[in-house]
Amino acid sequence: MDQPASKPTTDSSKRCWDWMIVSGNCHYAKNRSMFRSYRRAPGKIAGNRVLGVGRVELQVQRAPEDTRTNTLVLQDVLHMPNAPCNGLSINKYRDANPGLDVEGDGEEHVQAVSDEDREPLWYGDDYHRMARVVLAGEPRGESYLEEESDDGEDGGTRRRRLSVSASENELDRLEKRLRDGDWGF
Repeated sequence: MDQPASKPTTDSSKRCWDWMIVSGNCHYAKNRSMFRSYRRAPGKIAGNRVLGVGRVELQVQRAPEDTRTNTLVLQDVLHMPNAPCNGLSINKYRDANPGLDVEGDGEEHVQAVSDEDREPLWYGDDYHRMARVVLAGEPRGESYLEEESDDGEDGGTRRRRLSVSASENELDRLEKRLRDGDWGF
């Protein structure tokens, strides 16, 4: 008896757990299931297909030697199903959290701490010469960065390719689509 053909896996249907710390001015998530709240708003941002925007809550480890967990909340996260992974914009995070100190530049190691008591909140550790947010319990999904990584290339090239920088005009159009339900492009 013949087996039915399996449905081919597309880039947009692959589940990704990696949250890379990127530059740019937008957080983004590959999978819809990452969102705690979500509003549909199809369009394009910085040449990337966007299906919606919402809030993501990540359970993170506070520090390398501190196994306590914390909830990292990211607002206005773009749903970009064709992204190779998820991205936490260090610039957007710093702007949204002026009462926190983010040590490191996001290149390979980052630590977010409270300004008042220097309590660690979350950290990112080296992953393919970039920093990846360390999730509590280290969930294991597939990593697509490993497939694309080339040790012979400069890590800065990867950082620029993963970063998403939206223009003011693009962000205004997105806000209008969310407010009015106007999904025109």
